[in-house]
Amino acid sequence: MALPKVKVKGDQKLNRLYITLVGGADEQKTKELFRHLNLAISRMRPGFTVLTNMLELERLSPSYLIEAGKVMKIIKRANPGRVARVVNPIIGIQMNRVGQLSKSSGVNFKTLEEAIEYLDENEARVPGSID
Repeated sequence: MALPKVKVKGDQKLNRLYITLVGGADEQKTKELFRHLNLAISRMRPGFTVLTNMLELERLSPSYLIEAGKVMKIIKRANPGRVARVVNPIIGIQMNRVGQLSKSSGVNFKTLEEAIEYLDENEARVPGSID
């Protein structure tokens, strides 16, 4: 099974993990994702934030959802702070369901700006959430 092509980047200064899904499935890239994800997480401090951008995708196939659940579990085990996803409404529903099944949390947003504002906040409120 393969995920859409994924870019993983860690920003140690912001203590933030960026995950961007950018299109067509690629099994080799999926294997690399798990290695890159674990490496990026290992460089983060406790309470790191996660920003996942899925705006380029229309929907995820069932096989992609299984892999997305694995990614969520890896992130959850690392005890992140806030997790934000930038998604369209269809993927938002899919990711909420995967999150429930993997016992992972995250908040969905329509725009990158709203998600960044949420991650940068110190308060617990959720601006612009589409959950």
